[in-house]
Amino acid sequence: MDALSGALRWQRLPVSRLAVVTLALGCHGLDTAKLTETPTVVPSETAARDETVAETAATVDPTLVEDFRRWLDQDAWQVDVAWSVTEPRGPCPTRPWRWVFLPQDNEPTPTAKAPLTPATPQPTAEQRWLWVWRGNSTDANQQDQAAAVAALEACCQLEDRVGRNAAILLARLQPDCDSLARNRIRTTSETAGMPPQVIRAGEQIDTAPTPKGAPRVPINTRCAAAETWCGLLARDGEPYETSLLPAGRLLETPGLPDELQGTLWRCLARWLPPDRLPLLAEACAGLDRPAARGSVLHRAALEACVIAAANRRSAHGAAFAEELWPREIARARRHGDPLVRKLYGRWLALSAHPEALTVLSAQRRDTDPLVREAALFSLSLLDQPPARTQLEEAARRDGERDRVVAVEALSRWGADAVAPFLNDDSPAVRCAIARGLAEPSDPAAVRLLGRLAADPHPDVQAAAVTTAQSWPRELGIPPLLEALRLGTLATRQAAVVALRDLTGEDPPVSIDAPLETRTLSIQAWAEAHGWPRRPAGSAPLATVVDDGADRGQALAALEAVLRGDPAVPAGDDWDRLQALLRPADVPAIEQMLRDRPSATSAAIRRELLPRIHEGYAALRGLEDADVHRRREAATSLFNFSQAQALSPALLHGLLDILRHEQDQFVWQRCLEAIRAEGDDAAAQVALLAVHHAWPDVRRLGVAYFAAHPSPEAAGWLLPLFRDGNRNVQLAAIEAAARCGNPVVVDGYPGGAAGDVTGLRPLLTAADHELRWAALVAMATLRDDQAAAELLRQSYDPHPKVRELTARALGETGDPRFLEPLIRWSWTEPADPVKQAILASLDQLTPVEDRPELPAGLAAPRTIDDKIKQWAAWWERHPRRPGAALPGTTAASESSPTS
Repeated sequence: MDALSGALRWQRLPVSRLAVVTLALGCHGLDTAKLTETPTVVPSETAARDETVAETAATVDPTLVEDFRRWLDQDAWQVDVAWSVTEPRGPCPTRPWRWVFLPQDNEPTPTAKAPLTPATPQPTAEQRWLWVWRGNSTDANQQDQAAAVAALEACCQLEDRVGRNAAILLARLQPDCDSLARNRIRTTSETAGMPPQVIRAGEQIDTAPTPKGAPRVPINTRCAAAETWCGLLARDGEPYETSLLPAGRLLETPGLPDELQGTLWRCLARWLPPDRLPLLAEACAGLDRPAARGSVLHRAALEACVIAAANRRSAHGAAFAEELWPREIARARRHGDPLVRKLYGRWLALSAHPEALTVLSAQRRDTDPLVREAALFSLSLLDQPPARTQLEEAARRDGERDRVVAVEALSRWGADAVAPFLNDDSPAVRCAIARGLAEPSDPAAVRLLGRLAADPHPDVQAAAVTTAQSWPRELGIPPLLEALRLGTLATRQAAVVALRDLTGEDPPVSIDAPLETRTLSIQAWAEAHGWPRRPAGSAPLATVVDDGADRGQALAALEAVLRGDPAVPAGDDWDRLQALLRPADVPAIEQMLRDRPSATSAAIRRELLPRIHEGYAALRGLEDADVHRRREAATSLFNFSQAQALSPALLHGLLDILRHEQDQFVWQRCLEAIRAEGDDAAAQVALLAVHHAWPDVRRLGVAYFAAHPSPEAAGWLLPLFRDGNRNVQLAAIEAAARCGNPVVVDGYPGGAAGDVTGLRPLLTAADHELRWAALVAMATLRDDQAAAELLRQSYDPHPKVRELTARALGETGDPRFLEPLIRWSWTEPADPVKQAILASLDQLTPVEDRPELPAGLAAPRTIDDKIKQWAAWWERHPRRPGAALPGTTAASESSPTS
């Protein structure tokens, strides 16, 4: 290929491309006018072009242009963290552009008007134009596309970095746009100290030293420009050896920065085999002796090979062609960089190398966990039975992470390959199965996802909903209906959103309704549209009996069983009763069991109620010997408690189970489930928790009493004032103050050593936070000593201490602090403290008794004006007997308003 043919193709580039080219070259002193000489244009064409320019200028929003200028006036080109060539699913690479523009904007900015419907929320400026910075207009509407292009064209007229960044972004969004040809971009005086490059036959860029004071183009900007430039060159089509010749010549430049060289390799590898890329083989030759600066080039070289292998695999299938790859690439097998070894394994699999199975099997024993996981995914790319066998063996190992990766890799062989692992104990494994079913290749995948949508674990349900939402409409609706019927509250909410996206209408199902009501609504909705109510081959929907006579008969039969107290019913009897009962019958059943305690009653709680009630099903799971299953059951109980109150009978059953539970996570989830319950049984569970060995469990038990304070609970909290965990101590002191029992101030009377003492001894504790918490708690309980000490803190020289004191006075709820607060406000110099005083005055004064502050123009303008209003109000406020604190005078000093 001669240089003249490449130069001729170069001359045909429009100015929009040339602007990007000069940025990639980093040249200076290059006049674009010399490179854009075109034949004479007839007047009619010139007039039409000028008219189009005028129309474009008329449509530019000046506010949006100003916003874009501010955003583009930054060196904000960065590598997209989502760009990767080793993702197990999706394209290779995952994003079209490795370099994206990420501007920083901390100020709210008005944006151009967008034709949004009233029901659509207005996105923020950052969200609205995110597609511009990523260079992908796929998800943008036509109005936003036109506005962004017009704003970028206007910014391209500038000669600073605003114009550079705008040229790159515009070339990415509209590579065929000719508007820039009418608005020339000049890049004179831009330099990065680059050596000469051939522009046209016999002509070179000026190689004079960089002028002093000339701006230098950052390397990130040059890489982004080079990436865009290669895309523009490739649009000229095949033969790519000709269209991409300028980029190839740039690669041969001595002293080219490593990052720019790697960027060019990655870009050119999309259209050219690696053996045609200059200097790539030399980089691979140094893989066994990495230098200090070689890691960047080594990674770039391997990424270019992976990109080329993925493109060749999609175009020509899995067939290894040795002549396309550098021979030295095998040296990456033992490279010191784990990422290089990971990339090498992926290249072996994508290129169908004969040694791929052997090397990937060895990489499964690599010292780096990322390399081991990537080897499992790479094995799934090999259409060989031994590779599938290795993945199946890994999916049965004890390590959870290995099972997750292996199952997700196995999903490439279809649903039948992962079906044996559907009952894995780990929710993470079942989530991996749901993610792996992203492509419904066979009916088995639909059946499998239907089962996962009804999985007991909420994370698995959420993964199934996400997968079903990406499926075609006719396949995704049945699993989503199962999730709407049997999922947790959060899963049902997600299923409603997914069904709305797939069907275009809101499901006529209340997510808060009981199970049988949801089932009936789903059945009616599915029948009205002719949808299958469940995935083909999955378990049928539970039959809902709505006949009151049948249900009454079932309750009568259950009562007869209890009255006769026979032996525990057989499984068929449980099935018969289950078919006749529904969750709404559980309160009546609980009443029966409470009136007739017996062995049969215990069997009914254990065998029948879990079949018809989600709460009892979770309670049954808490009795499992496997701690992982108990944790899942505790999470299910918590999710159930968010949608429905827990009955006293269920709470008593939970109390009996937790007496023997030692797992911290199970305790935490159960205490979170009862947090909203005010029943005595829930208080007994919390009382059991405050004596637990784990500090976090004790703290949650204390939090329950803080949310449900009672005088008797204060006595239960007394031992925790001397707890070994400081956080438990602080929580117990705060909760005791809320209980309102003054016994905690001095504790129970007693003379024996070791008796439980109250809060007063903590006033001399070495920990200042404990002293402060005890002081505030005692003041809240109307202790005169604590009140006087708290007032003494108002004279502290540090404003932060005085601010905390002012807020604490309001938190006590003691109206006796009104007068000291008002007197204090007269002499307080710090504004934050004054604000705290005013807030405490509002807390201590009922709304109907507060001073009526003027509104409008007469409203107080400053803090001091508000303080004067309160002082005047206090002068008019009638004194109440006993309203003064001990040691304070009843006489009022003269206020500033008197």
